[in-house]
Amino acid sequence: MQRQLLALAIGTLMTMPAHTDEQADQAVDALLRAAAAEAKAAIDGGEAGWLSRTDINVDIQQDHKPSWSIETIQPIYQSEGLTHTWFVQGRIAHSNDDQTVNLGTGYRHLLDDHSWLLGTNIWYDTTIDESHYRYGLGLEALGRYVDVRANWYDAQSGIKTVRVNGSVSETEAALDGWDFGLEAPVPYLPWARVSWKAYEWDRSTAENIQGNTLGIRANVTDNLEVTVGATDDNTDSAQAFVTLSWTIDRPQGREWTAADTGATRGAFVARDLTKHTLDKVRRHHDIVIEKKRTGGAGITVGRRN
Repeated sequence: MQRQLLALAIGTLMTMPAHTDEQADQAVDALLRAAAAEAKAAIDGGEAGWLSRTDINVDIQQDHKPSWSIETIQPIYQSEGLTHTWFVQGRIAHSNDDQTVNLGTGYRHLLDDHSWLLGTNIWYDTTIDESHYRYGLGLEALGRYVDVRANWYDAQSGIKTVRVNGSVSETEAALDGWDFGLEAPVPYLPWARVSWKAYEWDRSTAENIQGNTLGIRANVTDNLEVTVGATDDNTDSAQAFVTLSWTIDRPQGREWTAADTGATRGAFVARDLTKHTLDKVRRHHDIVIEKKRTGGAGITVGRRN
């Protein structure tokens, strides 16, 4: 019964083309209640393996308020030998004084020689307070050593007036965009991976936001993953960030950790991709917003992630 409620909540959000705040709140509430019931049933029944694919994240970025999120990826269907994997991934986050819900589903195909895991995924992203929403599409190629990812974001919610004070009005609009990233292991440290990502967000009233992100992601223990890095674009100065990710149980894809592996004799160790069929899709989950203030002294254009 809990799984049916969870599927119903996900379906409600995924098929909501022009939702109201009340509808979104109801769907999120149903999702949370179903997830909590499912977690209790799994723990009571001794079948809590899916919790290893659920994590709690805290993001700390320079000049930004800390944010948190809960994210999970779960299988819908996996064939014998793991050649075919269908999955669903969900996330609930609080940042910038708003809540974001991300719901996605995807497919991954493991090549016969296990050299590459190729996948595609689709997404529905929404904020609760201002009801911004967008669709997303992702492509990925996960290799024994290198990962390649590309994501597109298509905003649908248009311009929203969020505040009016006399002659001054403030509007917000979600932005279209894309990103492309590469990830590779750190030599002699298979539990750490270095990443680079280029991105662009399309603004209507100023030049597009174009930038790059560099980071290192490390599996420190069975339960703790730490990412440190910096992001820089043409509209703001470089900003450092730290992300802490905690899982209740060790994820299957966490083949090595700093605590139990240390350094290896060889520079690079190949991954077993059968253990990575349910790795999280990596993308920019937060909706990028263009803010515009008119009246008073003139027009001011800004943004928030």
